[in-house]
Amino acid sequence: MTRSHYILIGINALYLVPLAIIFSLRGNWEFLAYIVQVIALLVLLMSTIRKTQFPMWLLVLLSVWSVLHMAGGSVPVGDGVLYGYHFFHVVGSGDAYVLRYDQIVHCFGFFTATLVAYWLLLPQLKQGARLGVIVFIAALAGMGFGAINEIVEFMAVLAVPDNGVGGYYNTAIDLVSNAIGATLAAVFILTTKLGLSKDTQEV
Repeated sequence: MTRSHYILIGINALYLVPLAIIFSLRGNWEFLAYIVQVIALLVLLMSTIRKTQFPMWLLVLLSVWSVLHMAGGSVPVGDGVLYGYHFFHVVGSGDAYVLRYDQIVHCFGFFTATLVAYWLLLPQLKQGARLGVIVFIAALAGMGFGAINEIVEFMAVLAVPDNGVGGYYNTAIDLVSNAIGATLAAVFILTTKLGLSKDTQEV
């Protein structure tokens, strides 16, 4: 790893460690579990960085996603936390209210997850795979990661009766937000030919 990687780890530790202590003292096991997941992901990313060769900008996007997620569950806003903050009304009410902070984080997060999937699939282009096919698979993978996230949230509902996950409409809108993020990432990749040399830009 380079010096930049260690700096990024340090920046993540600056908020993860204090939040882990705070959530432990409060008995907020739901978000403590999320912190454990983020730490596990960070360890996985850094331990495999020689093979994955993730660029620093992608690691920064993942870190920003982590910060937004942790802020959503820890920053108090009104009678709740930032995740429930309503930006402006587009449609719906209650769990079905659009647009909330939660939905924006889901969109950004699985935009980033789709970029991660694409980067892992990128070597396949050198083996003759078509860009359009790889991007389509990456977008499906991004939405798949989003589905796994909803399963984790469902486990939190089962394990922690007093949680802030939300109901059926919240889950459905989260999945839609994930799909929007993945689709935007696919469009971004196809438009910019992300990570490609001139001889591998065939769609």
